[in-house]
Formats: sequence, structure tokens, C-alpha cells
Amino acid sequence: MLKYFRPPIYMSTFTVSLNKGENSFKALAFNSQRTESQPAEMLFIYNAPKVSSSEAGGTKGGIQLHLFVIGINKYKNPKYNLNYATADASSFKEAVEKSSMSIFSKTTVFFIDDDNATTEGITNALEKIKTTAQAKDVFIFYYAGHGVMSDKKEFFLVPTDVTQLYGADGALSQKG
Repeated sequence: MLKYFRPPIYMSTFTVSLNKGENSFKALAFNSQRTESQPAEMLFIYNAPKVSSSEAGGTKGGIQLHLFVIGINKYKNPKYNLNYATADASSFKEAVEKSSMSIFSKTTVFFIDDDNATTEGITNALEKIKTTAQAKDVFIFYYAGHGVMSDKKEFFLVPTDVTQLYGADGALSQKG
């Protein structure tokens, strides 16, 4: 899927099918006086994976996608609640799932939101992925929620059970 933007808020989306081998794309921009920009060109080389019928089920050698998506709107401390994180995460998950069907032999999805997005819940999901993922598999992690930088300049993702973002680096390092 290719997207391009035209100011101020115009966006067009094109769905293209890639051919095996070289795929060339050229984009031009025009202003209101029809002055043409320099072309932007991209060359994609697509090598479609060969998946036998036995691999299609993921039992032998097929490449699998492990998709781990977290979206947190509701935190235990309600002053940190968000409005759109769960919807963003859900939309991302759906888009990747839809696109992955033709690429991977199997897609395993872990979607965690709100009350389930605790440190323990996130760690357990990562452990499950760790036990099933192979070196050739693809792992995608998507997080929509709060993140915070500690006083020691360490960045933490903030699970739902973190109740204080600043001034509690000890708790943050245990749960973040």
C-alpha cells in the first residue's frame, strides 16, 4: 500500500500488487500552476517466499509473524487515562493482520489492553512469544500508551499498574 500526502491535509492511498523481481515507482508533484517537481523514484525488488502446503500451517519452515500489540486507555491512576490509545492499537493490529495473510504462513497475535496491560500480563505474553518464535520469524511490537523518561535518563513504557510517572524511579524500574 502506497500513500502520498498533498498539503494541507489531502491523502491518497493506492493498493498495488508487487510482481516478482523489480517493481519501479515514480512520484511527481504539481502545484496550482501545473509546475512539475523532480520525480522521486523507488525501486523495490520483491522475492515472494515459497511456501509449500506443509509449511502453510507453520509446521515446517514457514515464516511466522508474531504480532504483539498493547493499547492502554485506562490506568489505575485515572489522571493518566487516554482517549485513543486502544483504538489506535486495535486499528494497527487489524491492518497488519489483514496484510500479513499473504506474506506469512501463520500470524500469532497478542493484543493486550487496559486492565490486562499490567507488567505481569505484558511479561507473560513476551514469554509465550519467546517459547514459540523461531530465528527466521518476524516479531512486531506496537505500543500505544504512556512512556516516561526517568531521572537517570532511562525510557520506560508505562503499563496500566504504574500509578506514578515522575518522582518514583524505583517503582518505575520495577513495573515499567
